[in-house]
Amino acid sequence: MLQTTAGRTAPHLFWNRLPVPVQDNLLLGSVGKLHLITMAEQALNQALSGTSAQASFCASLGVDMLLAAWEEDPLDGQLAGQLMMLQEKIPGLPEHLLAVFDYVARMWRQPEQNAYYARLINRRDTSKLLHFLEQMLGKDQENLFWWQQALAVGPYEQEWEWIDDCMNRHWPAAMPMLGQRIRAELRMLRGLPVTNEMLDIAKEIAMSKACGHRLLGDLAYTEGRREQALHHWRQTLRLRPWQTGLILKMHDVLQGVDSKKKVLPGKTAVLLYTYNKAEELAVTLDTLHKSDLHGAKVVVLDNASSDQTPDLLQSWIERLGPERFQVISLPVNIGAPAARNWLMHLPECDKADWLVYLDDDVSLPEDWLERLGAAQAAYPEAGVWGCKVVDFHNPAAIQSADLHVRELKSTDRPDASESWTSFRLSNLHHQVLDQGQFSYLRPCSSVTGCCHLFSRDVLLECGDFDLRFSPSQFDDLDHDLRLCLNDRPAIYTGHLEIGHLKRTGRATLNNAKQYGSAMANEYKLHHKYASDQVEQIASLDRNATREDLLAKVRTMKEHGELQEWM
Repeated sequence: MLQTTAGRTAPHLFWNRLPVPVQDNLLLGSVGKLHLITMAEQALNQALSGTSAQASFCASLGVDMLLAAWEEDPLDGQLAGQLMMLQEKIPGLPEHLLAVFDYVARMWRQPEQNAYYARLINRRDTSKLLHFLEQMLGKDQENLFWWQQALAVGPYEQEWEWIDDCMNRHWPAAMPMLGQRIRAELRMLRGLPVTNEMLDIAKEIAMSKACGHRLLGDLAYTEGRREQALHHWRQTLRLRPWQTGLILKMHDVLQGVDSKKKVLPGKTAVLLYTYNKAEELAVTLDTLHKSDLHGAKVVVLDNASSDQTPDLLQSWIERLGPERFQVISLPVNIGAPAARNWLMHLPECDKADWLVYLDDDVSLPEDWLERLGAAQAAYPEAGVWGCKVVDFHNPAAIQSADLHVRELKSTDRPDASESWTSFRLSNLHHQVLDQGQFSYLRPCSSVTGCCHLFSRDVLLECGDFDLRFSPSQFDDLDHDLRLCLNDRPAIYTGHLEIGHLKRTGRATLNNAKQYGSAMANEYKLHHKYASDQVEQIASLDRNATREDLLAKVRTMKEHGELQEWM
């Protein structure tokens, strides 16, 4: 079992022993239940066809990755059952977890009839959804399927008191230690203090040692205890050297990258466009004003708003003066890509070295521009620099992180050859709630357009945003892909986090016109790029992330870390 023996057997040149498909997926990241299951299958398949030594290594790796997948969703009875079956063929799972696997596998039962529940999920009717789940927990509280659903829905909807109440009233008495682990992680997601007793029980009973050390390390880091965090992360990587995301995070902490700030050299213009979002825009402008702008000029294009936006913008002109705050009012809504183009070609922007686009519904920390400046200084040849975006109302829900393009292959799903999609875009940040898994700085294919920085010269060299993506959606992603074709990857910094007041996907889901427009633009995006262009973009991403990862491993090795990795 890799997680119990890796400290003893992890080979020199560990990376080269990994199956190539696993390497490729680890460049995307090392978290997310579905992602981990995919890599586990790849490793186990390689174990069936490799040499004896390679087969043993891959089998151990595959089981450990499957265990890590279960640890991200410990009430998944199907995964628990698979681990029990693998234990019979590949012994080595932690002994203290076998009883937990057995219980979860036996007590997880998917109902034969759940059409009503499926409709509630599709409608995202939170009130009815929570009421239904609470009823099922009361009626069938021994069935862990309903607990799995409740613990997926509750945190995403930020219904913390509801979860606590359900746990207190309905959690099965037969598995108190698993409940203790879940309570500890829920408190961490809420940013609440976690008692040592809760963590000790969770670490010893309901997870592997590697997972326990990762949990303790992440908790120590959030509390400012950096040396303790590094200690626990070292233990995790000795047990699971394949956790590339943790390597990237640990590197940045060791090198002080996570706290670096830098003022951009030259002049900066901050550009926004808005349409009928006066309430959200007020939050954006307030946090923007309170931040360290270092003389940057703010320009807002009003796309013919009919709400209180004109009055709000006039008040900011009076407050800051036209030299610092400029407003352009249009008679019609020209859409997002045209608004971006209008702003970048303003005479005022001719004097700027840097252009930053912000959405009109974001909340910014005071040092946001300096954080982007540090990212630019670390990777000066990039095409664009962006950050992590979370739900403003529920910061545990990540809306965007580092996005990576991969070719679409027939093995991805049975109907791939008949699909209108032409490439895959990584979605690991949607598979987890935020516990710092994406707190690193590195290259990628694309960053979110909510907050991204451009060198004006590079932006003009790449060209305008494509008007075919009017009125909105995917124009920023398309522009990033064009930059990749010019050998200028995007750079993502997870050390800058901004809150997005819009709950991504929900607004379009509840508005048929917006949903249809977004789907149409996605269709255009996938038909814009030929297969050879997709391969070029994916190859750039693959090479850039691999070189970045291995360079950071070498740096860590020089400082006495990861000695068994290379």
